[in-house]
Amino acid sequence: GADGVTVESLSFEIEAWRDQRGVLTMPLSEDPPVPAMLQSITGTVKVRTVPYLPTSELQPLAHAVESRCPIANMLTLSGCDLDLKWSSVAPPQTVNILGGGLAGLSLAYHLTRLSPSTRVTIQDPNLPGEGGGSAVAGGLLHPYSPEGKMVENGLSYFRSSLDLIEAAMTVDSALIL
Repeated sequence: GADGVTVESLSFEIEAWRDQRGVLTMPLSEDPPVPAMLQSITGTVKVRTVPYLPTSELQPLAHAVESRCPIANMLTLSGCDLDLKWSSVAPPQTVNILGGGLAGLSLAYHLTRLSPSTRVTIQDPNLPGEGGGSAVAGGLLHPYSPEGKMVENGLSYFRSSLDLIEAAMTVDSALIL
């Protein structure tokens, strides 16, 4: 990118106004009294940069991008007023999880469901569920006590465990034997 800044993504929320006389003139067999043209475009450009630039520092980048954009140039030359406000989008959060057992995998699963842009790294010297307390956590996967009575919230926990197993299998079916 220019000056060491890379644009990772741009998204637009814009509204446009046109000269209605050029669109709605009747009859359609006759040319309109004025060309059908956009009069103005307003809105917000949301930009994610690497490294992160706060909104207060985006003006030089906005000018560089708008002056090189063929569509922006075409609109401006046609007489359309562009009023775009540029705003920074915060970089995605990065979370490191120590441990790939049931608790660590559950945390990763729920973090990515709640915030899909969150980058999650799981660090564990063992394979998922192979070490620590997860290796002996069979009770979490069964809703009944040894006496055959339903454990309080046992069925709910059982269903949650099945959801996590299913989610793990979508990533790598070899995770579940």
